[in-house]
Amino acid sequence: LYLDDGDDQTKWVQDLMIVGSDPTSPRKIKLILASKFGKLMLFDTTISMCPLSVLEITVNKMFEIGDHNILTLDSFGNVHLIEIESFKILQTWQDTIETGPMASMELVQDGDDDYILFIGGTGSIKTYRISSTPHGYEITPLTRFNFRKKSIIPTMTCLLYTSPSPRDSTSS
Repeated sequence: LYLDDGDDQTKWVQDLMIVGSDPTSPRKIKLILASKFGKLMLFDTTISMCPLSVLEITVNKMFEIGDHNILTLDSFGNVHLIEIESFKILQTWQDTIETGPMASMELVQDGDDDYILFIGGTGSIKTYRISSTPHGYEITPLTRFNFRKKSIIPTMTCLLYTSPSPRDSTSS
């Protein structure tokens, strides 16, 4: 794949999702790539090795929803429903939860065309029901769970790689 040569920011990959592929031909892949600098790019290797479409939105997490859409969450609490084929935003809603860069999102299928969305942010988790309708999806808030102060301690972990490994007696 060729990322935008004139823009080094597209080379910082945040997330990647394969949305369509041909099992008989591993070179034919359709995928969506999110950069850390606010670009969501659609690739189809049967057409080009360059992005076919680019959306200027930040993405922390993304999920495929149904056969034709993806759901994304950004650091500002915006949730976007994007149609894969047209690569257009169909729906957007702003969540009232403080998300920030440590936000998390999980999507669980609940029936044929219904989903439960969990969004975790600073001090709380919110849940939504996402139901398929003839005109798109309907989003219904369900529950908000608030944490007491100091009840959960957020942590960040850093894995430091050293070479040669201090545990490898043959190279130390």
